[in-house]
Amino acid sequence: MTENKYSLAHLQAMTKEDLERFFPQRNAKWVRLGYKVDITRLIKAIIYATKELHWSLTDNRGCREVWYNPVKPILLKAEGRRIENPKSNYMRLFEETLSEMVKARELTYADLGINEFRTLRELYEDVEKAECWKNIILFIEKDGAYVHLKPLQNLFNITIMSGSGWSNTAGIEKMLRNLTEKGISEVVVFTLTDYDPFGFAISKEFVDKCETLGLYVTEHHRIGINPKHATPEILDVQKYPVKRGRRLTVNGVSFDSDRWLAEYGVERAYGLEIEAVSAQVGGHQFLRQIVAKELLAYLKETDRVEEITKTAWENAPFRAIQEIMRLIDNAWIDRNIIQTKPETLPDQYLSYDEYREKYNEVFEEMESETEEIDSQIDIFEERLGELEDQKAQLEGPYRNTLDRLEANYILSKHILSYCLHQYYLKNREKWQRQDYTLGYPNGCIENAVKDNIDLPRFLKQIDTSKIDKDITTILIDAYNNGELARLISDVMKGGFKNE
Repeated sequence: MTENKYSLAHLQAMTKEDLERFFPQRNAKWVRLGYKVDITRLIKAIIYATKELHWSLTDNRGCREVWYNPVKPILLKAEGRRIENPKSNYMRLFEETLSEMVKARELTYADLGINEFRTLRELYEDVEKAECWKNIILFIEKDGAYVHLKPLQNLFNITIMSGSGWSNTAGIEKMLRNLTEKGISEVVVFTLTDYDPFGFAISKEFVDKCETLGLYVTEHHRIGINPKHATPEILDVQKYPVKRGRRLTVNGVSFDSDRWLAEYGVERAYGLEIEAVSAQVGGHQFLRQIVAKELLAYLKETDRVEEITKTAWENAPFRAIQEIMRLIDNAWIDRNIIQTKPETLPDQYLSYDEYREKYNEVFEEMESETEEIDSQIDIFEERLGELEDQKAQLEGPYRNTLDRLEANYILSKHILSYCLHQYYLKNREKWQRQDYTLGYPNGCIENAVKDNIDLPRFLKQIDTSKIDKDITTILIDAYNNGELARLISDVMKGGFKNE
């Protein structure tokens, strides 16, 4: 078989002996040094096999992710600890081999779903203005996972940052100081690192760094990566041997690999990298779901939903009252009027029907009184100015009455809208929030992550029609059964205060 005829499943199932048989090292120099597998040929075979999985470019994979999964686990099987030796730099060999294949037009980076993400990462981002969960930090060991988890930042309103394999120290410090400048002094830290001694050390060191920079860590939860996040098949292929006898110190944080293996090691011998999960087909989305589920095990989903729907709830009674007032006389009333008691009270409270009845009665009398003059105006146009003066004099008392009626009605309308709002405030327990999902049923945030819905699309779920209808119905009932009339009477007597 040539390099492009192997399936990835076939390569992953091969034993060390199979790899030596199918990819024998023929260079005498390397054979003398004990190398039995032609690593370059094997890497090419893995690349060709990975291409056949038909990755989407939107997965935004990085070369490092392809290295960690599937290349590195297969090479470990072929050459064991030599692959782990930094001096050998097999990762560079993989990247150079892939580059040469692309230059030779044997395939493209896009065929492997690789879309370089490093230019997309920022050192840090400001926390959204919302309050909920703004003291939550999700720290991710690697860029490869960070770029795919970044979309959770706005949905959850949390701070997400990447350690970039320790190369982003300055960015981390800047972000943490930015939080303290915003008045955040206590944080809850979640970490996502490799499942190995180094990953655990990175987790602990980040917490220490937070406290060094003035952020008191009230809780720390390491949410992954953990063996439970991998299927038995993935775990069997992707686990890698952790070197025993190593005493690891990272920025003052010490870990003993033997102790770690005894307490946490897979089969007390192996570790697992984030890419074991994220670099599978669909792994980025699966990683987002893992993190969302782990976050929501500690955070109350209803807190974030409550904040997202807060404005809709605040506006609901005003929308209902404005609609009621519009139905009364087809005019829109300002929200500020609804909230405040008028400074001047009318001489008498007038409903719209009372206002129209009295207004029409006065208007008809005025028209009757000036009917003869109107006829004369039509006949004697040359006397128009004189007659109009006479008409204005006759209309004067009536106009004053009409103006007074209108002024009383406008004030009365103000009082009615104000009393509707006061009635709502006194009875708002009738509209318990948990009775209205507003488009956000239980599990909505986790489902949004599952369906890859960002914050703008998530916000569009708000549907206030039911709450608006219920508020309107009860306010109209209060209007019809006399409860509003009693409130209005109290206002008219001057004995009612703003709430």
